Amino acid sequence: MEQLTQKREGEIEQTIRAELKAQEHILVAELQQGDGYTKRARPTVIYVGLLFILLELFGIRHIVLDQLDLGENALNIIQGSDAIFKTFLAAWAGVVGVYAVGRSMEKRGNRQLWNQTLPSSSTSVQQISIANNTASNHPSLNSIQW
Repeated sequence: MEQLTQKREGEIEQTIRAELKAQEHILVAELQQGDGYTKRARPTVIYVGLLFILLELFGIRHIVLDQLDLGENALNIIQGSDAIFKTFLAAWAGVVGVYAVGRSMEKRGNRQLWNQTLPSSSTSVQQISIANNTASNHPSLNSIQW
């Protein structure tokens, strides 16, 4: 039973290592890519959404629909475009939320990776250990990530 457990844990560890390696390759490829737009593609969704919201604040959509002279169907079309814009806002907010969480996780992961490689001597490891102990014993420092 113990051998099966160890074998399963080994398989899980190999899977996790493979996933981390794949993520590392993706990040390295993105960073080394020469195309500037590809690096900014995710924020472009945010900027386009902000542009649509700004245009909505100025009432551009209603002005354009009013100028089209849609006749009897004008009210239905405006109400339909309102529903479409509300759906757009909900979808855009979801995309921006996922992007923000993803970026935060990327940054946090990079910091943790940086912090793991930071100590190069035994004295710096001891200093970090002392700092961790101080933070865990001091209530106002508990929110600081070491």
